[in-house]
Amino acid sequence: MNALPEVRAGPGLTPGEPPGAGESDSVAGAGVRFGAEAEAGSRAEAGPELILDTTYLLPIFGVGVGLPRYESLFPRLLETLSVGYNPVSLVEAKWISLGLARDHPDRRDRLLSAYRRGLAAILADERISATELTGPEVEAVADRLLLEFGLADYFDRVIYATAVVGSAALLTEDGELLRLARSPEAPRPREALRWADVPGRLLGD
Repeated sequence: MNALPEVRAGPGLTPGEPPGAGESDSVAGAGVRFGAEAEAGSRAEAGPELILDTTYLLPIFGVGVGLPRYESLFPRLLETLSVGYNPVSLVEAKWISLGLARDHPDRRDRLLSAYRRGLAAILADERISATELTGPEVEAVADRLLLEFGLADYFDRVIYATAVVGSAALLTEDGELLRLARSPEAPRPREALRWADVPGRLLGD
């Protein structure tokens, strides 16, 4: 069984930002290394306790996001909690990789290869699970977020709605989603957290 790759946090690449000169040549951006065996535990049948926003998957696809201690904390998160993601994040991550490839054509092949390798690793690792892409309840919440709260990004709406419908916590760096989660008028996930909350509140460090 393939495991999620070990990840060394990359230089914080975003579309339009040139990669740093010190990147590994193995993949673009995050220096992803493969081959560790998964230590998959049992997962709750009721669904994941924690839904990840796309940000936290990007380093696996070779795109650094500058999250402190990602390479040590992310595997612990997977081993400690029942963690899931909406498959729309895989599509969003590909769009980001394509944007970087467009802006940095000299790194296009490595970016696209890193995405394929990361995708294979995520799909094979039992420590992290995909939710359903969508459904009537998810779309009902997502539509409320659009019509009543003006949340324009469909990817964000579906990811947030997935956490709401599944009564899961949401891990996100998106300020708009965090504000929604604090609004008494909005549909809310069980809890909304940021990466800075992971060591203390989720891992008990």
